[in-house]
Amino acid sequence: MEILKLLSIIFIFSTLFIFILNKFKIPSLLGFLLSGFILGPYGLKILKDMETIKKVADIGIILLLFAVGIEFSKEMVISLRKKFIISGTSQFFLTFSFILLLSVLFEVKFQEGVIAGFLITLSSTAVIFKILLDRGEMDTPQGKVMAAISLFQDLMAIPIMFVLPFFTGEKLNFKLFFLKILIGFCFVFTLFYALKNIFPKIFFEIAKTKQREIFILSILSFCLAVAYLTYLSGLSVALGAFIAGLVVAQSEFAHQAMSDILPFKESFLGIFFVSVGALLNFVYFKENIFKILLITLIIFIIKFFTGSLAGLLSGTPLKYSLQVGFGIFPIGEFSFIIAHQGLKLNLIDSNFYQVFVISSVMTIFLAPFIFKYYNEISNKIISIPFIKKRLKYHRERESVVYPRLKDHIIIIGFGLNGRNLAFVLKEAKIPYVVLELNIDTVQQELKKGEPIFYGDGSSKEVLLNLGIKNAKLLVVVISDPIAIRRIVSIAKEENPDVYIIVRTRYVLEVETLKGLGADEVIPEEFETSIEIFSRVLDRFGVPINLILNYAEKIREGSYQSLRNLSLPKKSLETGKDFLKYVEIERYQILESSKLSQKSLKEIDLRAKTGATILAIQRFEEIISNPPADFIIKAGDILILYGKSEDINSAISFLNTF
Repeated sequence: MEILKLLSIIFIFSTLFIFILNKFKIPSLLGFLLSGFILGPYGLKILKDMETIKKVADIGIILLLFAVGIEFSKEMVISLRKKFIISGTSQFFLTFSFILLLSVLFEVKFQEGVIAGFLITLSSTAVIFKILLDRGEMDTPQGKVMAAISLFQDLMAIPIMFVLPFFTGEKLNFKLFFLKILIGFCFVFTLFYALKNIFPKIFFEIAKTKQREIFILSILSFCLAVAYLTYLSGLSVALGAFIAGLVVAQSEFAHQAMSDILPFKESFLGIFFVSVGALLNFVYFKENIFKILLITLIIFIIKFFTGSLAGLLSGTPLKYSLQVGFGIFPIGEFSFIIAHQGLKLNLIDSNFYQVFVISSVMTIFLAPFIFKYYNEISNKIISIPFIKKRLKYHRERESVVYPRLKDHIIIIGFGLNGRNLAFVLKEAKIPYVVLELNIDTVQQELKKGEPIFYGDGSSKEVLLNLGIKNAKLLVVVISDPIAIRRIVSIAKEENPDVYIIVRTRYVLEVETLKGLGADEVIPEEFETSIEIFSRVLDRFGVPINLILNYAEKIREGSYQSLRNLSLPKKSLETGKDFLKYVEIERYQILESSKLSQKSLKEIDLRAKTGATILAIQRFEEIISNPPADFIIKAGDILILYGKSEDINSAISFLNTF
């Protein structure tokens, strides 16, 4: 019952703090940290059994990384391989080298310098991923690099833990050392591909039971079991949970798993942050405030520099590389384990341990504020005259000369949406240019003759070079919400007449973007809801024009859609081969329609569109093969059949009345 009491107190205090901080728009993460500080052994001393709390908190990290793994698509993981190797390796070894160099300069013991290098190099995967998810930035350029660096660091935890005893004077077996690393990498890839083949078969059988409780328990068991497997192999449990999430992401169960796991993730992750906040010894902090603040500042400067450099080395633009430097600042969860192990092996003393713990907690406390302002700070840094001049020089040397177009369309982002739009525009012979931040994509598409250019759309100079002043339309289909706002603002300022269409992930972004000047904002979650209810109504035989009317009424409350709603057509399956290519649709005559009181001969639908009126439904009566002099009335439902293009032509024609 003691653990139940502790959990109740944690959740009550956390809820209270989060509620108060929310009024001031301060991230919920700080609410959990403050709860831990106040309830912990250095506060009110309510949380005494910290070991139990930490064990429960570990589940939060596992579930967070599992959820993040589900969010990652196969394509995203493949696209991260370059960043994983280049940015992960460079950040890790650059940071470690800088810390080691500083320890030599300040005559710190060699063992302590090495331990400090290991501790400071690692970043908090839980904190970084939590904030990125909350801000909707996981799929942004800076989010991808931060994810790659964090996951690389988790993997490097194996050799770090293995090498620690070497610094106590024990002889290190280098063959065994490198063998352990190789085994670790092989284990990760083998586990992923093995689970990828096993998981769908097992969960298909579980899904067939249609019992949600069994499905939830199975997902939780799978996540925890994989995390435990990686723990037994000497790897980080966080890495195991991420692998489990990646496996689920490749299956048809991904969305349901994400929905079911979310409540557990938020609850247990909150406990983890409470346990971190409880480590803050305010008395020790007050007595050593200058030393701790200085160490925290040194950590920030080093990680900012190495993180930014790692981003640049992986081909990430300067602005986003700077954000990576800011983002990897918080010290990692595994660092606390390494510090504890170092203390047990007498590699560090209790004073070193306490300074490190408090400095690390400080980095986590500061993380939400840094993320909140890192975009503005990055923009100010790249606006410094010297840097701005160098960037302009670089663009002039590396960029293809921008075309001088007029009344063209600018597409920012060349993912699925950007590619599809470009394809349609090319077919329609409408002039357009594409702007993309992924240099590999730019180089590949240039070879295909695509009018694509490398650059950051949130830069005024880039938009001007793309001809924003003469553009007729701007379409923004990228994932960075902050960059989207800046692009819209600059575009409208430079060309008030340009028509701006933006794709965003969430409905909450709509009004903000419209306020900045966007003409149409299409949130993915809203569009999905329309597709769902449209298909439901279609299955119940509701006429297509009524479905479109319902969709339009809902859209009028938030935005006008770029595209017409596509609905699955109902095929006539009578066994005749030629009927495979014929479709059927319903169309209802509304009270306001001018078709009412007209005869079928007057409408002459077949001659004008190619579609045939197979029958007419009037109340409960079905009039098959109606004659030419049949008079249509309001409320009648026309049963149309014909080829797909004829049906679409007929609906467009009938809508003109």
